[in-house]
Amino acid sequence: MLGPIEVLVIGFPGNRFTGGIIPEIEKLVDNDIMTIVDALFITKDDDGNVDFFEFDQLDENADAAALSQFIGSTLDLLSDDDADQFAAALEPNSSAAAIVFEHTWFKPL
Repeated sequence: MLGPIEVLVIGFPGNRFTGGIIPEIEKLVDNDIMTIVDALFITKDDDGNVDFFEFDQLDENADAAALSQFIGSTLDLLSDDDADQFAAALEPNSSAAAIVFEHTWFKPL
């Protein structure tokens, strides 16, 4: 049984994902507050060209690839339409992490 599900999109201007959110996500996952059940990394270059990546598809040296360790069994909840909408909202030369997570803390209720 799943708890409540939510989608969060975090933008990174200048295509600079520095990994600063990783320690906080790790705390939330380790303390059973949330479980990431799907995620997508979206990039848009200066010309407006868009690429989508699953986090485990990213170059292992990319800072964003570190998020793949927190993604549980993927439920494939993000659709192509979702990805297109997120990408349309991005400014050129920026990226975003679209994270679908379960509020794990709620499950005992």
